[in-house]
Amino acid sequence: MYGQVIHSAFLNRIALETMEDPTTVDPQYILQRIFEFAEPPELIELFDQFCICAMNEQYSWNEGGPGNLLFVCEQIEMFVEACSLLDKKTNEAVESFFKTYSLPQWKKEFHGWMEAAFADFSVVENVEPASISRFPGAVRELIRNVVR
Repeated sequence: MYGQVIHSAFLNRIALETMEDPTTVDPQYILQRIFEFAEPPELIELFDQFCICAMNEQYSWNEGGPGNLLFVCEQIEMFVEACSLLDKKTNEAVESFFKTYSLPQWKKEFHGWMEAAFADFSVVENVEPASISRFPGAVRELIRNVVR
């Protein structure tokens, strides 16, 4: 029970989007909504642009204004939250991702990347060095291989 309470506390993006208890929302429904916004290849491209923006030492998002960047970040966050609700035993990509990251760990790391993407400093100054190579690859792999 305690682990479920902690886990659900980190499903805030799903809760805000659906205005429901996030543990009762069908994760496939959330994934479908995200893929209506951007199919996996496009979502990976947007994620890569987000990562490049975070790596730069000044704000450099070129896909519209800061609101567009925020929306992309929210979609990525909601994607990972939905994946955390999938059955990890039936999806190797999800199981592999969540062996690397717990949801709270990933959200903390994602926040560091997101903060840098909006700021005039690089994510290199904001996260652990291992994150620079691990974080983008793990998220790309999850997007590429999650079953919808």
